[in-house]
Amino acid sequence: MSSRHYIRGAAAVGLAVGLCACHGNTVRQPHVPNHPGDFDLRRPPCEAAPRVDGRSSDLVIRYLGVGGLYIEWHGVSLLTAPLFTRYGPLQVAFGEIEWDDDAIRRGLEGLPLETTRAVLVGHSHYDHLADVPPILIDHAPLASLYVNRTGARMLAAFPELSGRIVVLEAHGDPWMWLADREGARLPIRARTLPYDHAPHWLGMHFAKGEIEESWDDWSGRKLRAMKEGKTFAFVVDSMSNDGAVLYRIYYQDASGLPAELPGDRPVDLAVLTIAAHQSVAGYPETLIRETRARHVLVIHYEDFLRDSGEPLRMVPTLTDKKARRFLEAVEREAAGREPSLRGPDPCGCGPCGAAWSMPLPGEWLRFRVPHE
Repeated sequence: MSSRHYIRGAAAVGLAVGLCACHGNTVRQPHVPNHPGDFDLRRPPCEAAPRVDGRSSDLVIRYLGVGGLYIEWHGVSLLTAPLFTRYGPLQVAFGEIEWDDDAIRRGLEGLPLETTRAVLVGHSHYDHLADVPPILIDHAPLASLYVNRTGARMLAAFPELSGRIVVLEAHGDPWMWLADREGARLPIRARTLPYDHAPHWLGMHFAKGEIEESWDDWSGRKLRAMKEGKTFAFVVDSMSNDGAVLYRIYYQDASGLPAELPGDRPVDLAVLTIAAHQSVAGYPETLIRETRARHVLVIHYEDFLRDSGEPLRMVPTLTDKKARRFLEAVEREAAGREPSLRGPDPCGCGPCGAAWSMPLPGEWLRFRVPHE
């Protein structure tokens, strides 16, 4: 082993060990108004909320875990950063990419993927991109993929995805109308916002950098070889037939702050990751304030370095105290927003307040769109 590879391996081990050092498990009162006591993720007091009937014009979301969402609007749907395969810390440090087909099928169970026309991935770490090839090829064959250039180069190993990948850096216009693999336009537009991905632990940044050459095979590739590439947030607008914005989602799949944000209208729902938030000064307060977000969906909070069948606990290095401070910041910055435009209806099982929701993996949420 070369000294360079030894140093990288040692750093990966250090990161993996550090990421196992501390975990939070509990969202404490007064931050759980939808439950009478503290919410222990290891022993939720209820099952993840199933899908409920509502208006055809409602926006429907299912939290898939980590950075993953299923978002449905007017008969079409999109996915964000879907990941269901679980790797332990040593596998992350030294293991190879090897997705779990059974875990993927379980994670996608109950989703009407025949409606899925787009997949959005904000950066190319393994926990956001590694499951995308089998999902696109075997489960969502009508969907296009929107990903950074590094991700597109890695996915060049899959000829089945030829013509289905939109490279985010190559799109010239600020706004892009999402389209399926046949080019049919969806009633959804999106805008990308670049930002710097937060360090993971003690300033260490896992798999940072870009892929310069296209891959011809994933066989034998290490997880840590899946480089981050450029990191993007998405502003996603649900549109009316006459081109008006009816509902705006801000989504990012890593902690960080874009240099600028579109300010032409408030964000109805900001989807923000809590993992590594403490590494970014002013996050999430600045983002919520500048987007004028009316409600925050807190994601990427659960430990994805363990089997999904084990009891939930928070992502490594996220303690109960750090989670509480994040939620307090959200509540402070989102105070005073118009109540009729806030929150899912119903709230769901996961911790949920007036300003934010923290859904359990697999939980369905329904958001009312104010005007048609």
